[in-house]
Amino acid sequence: MRPLLLGAILLASAPAFAQPTTTPPPLEGTPPVGPGDIVIQTLYGAGTSLLGGIVGTGVAFARCKQAGGNVTSGEECLDDIAIGAAIGGGLAFALGVYLGGDTETRTGSIGFTLAGGAIGMAVGGGAAYLARDSDGAMIALLIVPPVAGALLGFNLTRRWQQPAMTRVGSLLHVDGNRAALGIPLVIPTGEHTSLSLISGSF
Repeated sequence: MRPLLLGAILLASAPAFAQPTTTPPPLEGTPPVGPGDIVIQTLYGAGTSLLGGIVGTGVAFARCKQAGGNVTSGEECLDDIAIGAAIGGGLAFALGVYLGGDTETRTGSIGFTLAGGAIGMAVGGGAAYLARDSDGAMIALLIVPPVAGALLGFNLTRRWQQPAMTRVGSLLHVDGNRAALGIPLVIPTGEHTSLSLISGSF
């Protein structure tokens, strides 16, 4: 009965110890960036930018109302609302770029992505102020630099994702500065039962 019990335990635990069926990506070098990657990141950014713009508009509107602005006509709050929408939309776009580019095999720096978007907003906002006599130029300068900054911040820091740690039959597996939980391997031996609690390299 014990060999059968051991076989049943191993069979039930097999998914936790199985190696991935796909070949893991190489961890050296930088992942290539294709047009499809840029499109996906931009689409994600556009979606989150819309939500961020709405949130920024709401916050700016509430602050203007609290300061005593005429929120009925909205004219006294237009500048605040425009700034709030631009900041909220710009930062949210950078977040969307990161979410669109972060996959199971590739990722980038969220800090550099947000910083790139913020720098783009600052540069674009200053340039838009200088070009305030032209509505078309202002709109372009408020949109293009934050978009370009976020895309550059992410794709210049692209790297391969570290593969998920394999569950090796212990409750806790430690490898360097990473740790993962797994299903412990239970092995009956004679009158005793052994249970692997921790494994890895130390």
